[in-house]
Amino acid sequence: MSIYKGLWKKEMMMMRGFHVFMLLVFIAVTGITIYQRGLALLDEVTLMGLSMMGMILLPATLLFSLNMEVHQMSIFLFLKKQISKQIHIKFLHGVFLTGLYLLVMVVMSIILKLFEMTNYSFIQLFKLLMTAFLFNLFIAILITVSVYGAWVMHQWMKENIGFVFSMFALFLVFFLVIKSFEWILSILSFLADWWLIEIQAIADIPLTIFIVDNQLSLSLVIAFGLVLYGFYRFFTWVLVKRVEV
Repeated sequence: MSIYKGLWKKEMMMMRGFHVFMLLVFIAVTGITIYQRGLALLDEVTLMGLSMMGMILLPATLLFSLNMEVHQMSIFLFLKKQISKQIHIKFLHGVFLTGLYLLVMVVMSIILKLFEMTNYSFIQLFKLLMTAFLFNLFIAILITVSVYGAWVMHQWMKENIGFVFSMFALFLVFFLVIKSFEWILSILSFLADWWLIEIQAIADIPLTIFIVDNQLSLSLVIAFGLVLYGFYRFFTWVLVKRVEV
């Protein structure tokens, strides 16, 4: 546990500049939105638009953090037994920021309701935010694992085939990982009706690929999550075993 605590402190210190940058981006986007629509026109539509920004937090956090490690790659790879723990921390960091952003959106929804800027109830606003959060989280994890795989393969191949060719390989790996997810999901479609739960009372989930007879296929979500985790473990193994300074 002390190792994770130390790695978390290191991650927070290393990423302070990123945190400031993302805060400034949020303030700028919010300010531009208020300027364009006017304070009186802020409503649930604006809230949903701003909540979609949460989709970029997880992949952006991971990619920025990994690139920061490149500047100290010899340290990063010296203790190979800790690499997987460091990657865990980086993913956790992205999830933490995504959850924090959801809390910011919840606060904004409360402000909208208190100042009577929306006709939606708190429950309706919460359902909207949960819908956006679940949609954003799914897309973010899918993109993040793909970005992580492409980054690892780039670090490996640039030493063997050169930087320029490895950049082409980076985009190719990213594309192939995304397409393979779609292919695997189609194969796992037989699991769709194994475990269904009613979800409409919580949120109107837009992820139709997981919806069967207006119910959420939890079995398909779990299976797809395991596939994502398998890709994550494979690329971490490549990083530990194949990437050299």
